[in-house]
Amino acid sequence: MLGVKHRVLLLPLLLLVATLAQAEGGLRWSSEPEAGMEAPAAAGGEHAGHGRRAPTLYLHGASEGVTARMVLPTLVRRPLSVTGQGQVKLPSSGLDNYHLLKAVRQSGQRLETALRYHYFNGKPSGYSPQLLLDMKHSALAITPAPLPREHWRYESDKSFDFLISFNGEPLVNQRVVLESSNGSRMEVKSGLGGRLRIQLPDDFDGVKPGRRANRPAEFTLSVEKAQQGVAHITTLSAPYHVNPSHWRSTWGGLAAMGFGFFAGLLWLRRVRREEA
Repeated sequence: MLGVKHRVLLLPLLLLVATLAQAEGGLRWSSEPEAGMEAPAAAGGEHAGHGRRAPTLYLHGASEGVTARMVLPTLVRRPLSVTGQGQVKLPSSGLDNYHLLKAVRQSGQRLETALRYHYFNGKPSGYSPQLLLDMKHSALAITPAPLPREHWRYESDKSFDFLISFNGEPLVNQRVVLESSNGSRMEVKSGLGGRLRIQLPDDFDGVKPGRRANRPAEFTLSVEKAQQGVAHITTLSAPYHVNPSHWRSTWGGLAAMGFGFFAGLLWLRRVRREEA
């Protein structure tokens, strides 16, 4: 039989193992409802996150005991209402820039946190999004480093940086799981300073020319850590788009073909004139 000392040492490991299978795909934000649930006709979730009307988002894995709130660029906090199907209608703050969406659920020795940075258009707030990134919002944190700005956004086949920390201290060699709504999955580990570099999967099928012709997908980063008998699970989700190189290369090829065809016609006319 294990002694008290061994049981104390083993408890965090057992908690972590018990949550690994549940954490991935657990509590997380998404622009689409969970499989098997239909989105209300008036919901109209916005993948890009830059629409002017207040969108509807969803909390996957939501159940009783979940609380949600929105943090404005000014760091003012507002509560959010979560329906039985995990639907969350985001009220417009009237301010532009990123807003932090945070959902929390604690059940026994399990503490889950779901994060998402959502962009609203509106009156210039005059605040830097770095304020949201610097604030302490959870013990176990996944922080974009930095957030996409201006016309830059998360895109497939490109690398982006994040910081993994616990109680403000960087976590080195920490296991992180990436899952996409297109079915991709990979595991990576954080490096020095808790920095994590992720190359988003290029997993879009049937790519069409033009960004608007391709619906964005969702990626979720999840991390778990057991500390003092509590299993902490945090997810960060965001939309990502098709890499523009897909249709730019297509347009370039078509332009090259058109130029070649036109040049061939000119050459043929010249030859015929010389023969005449």
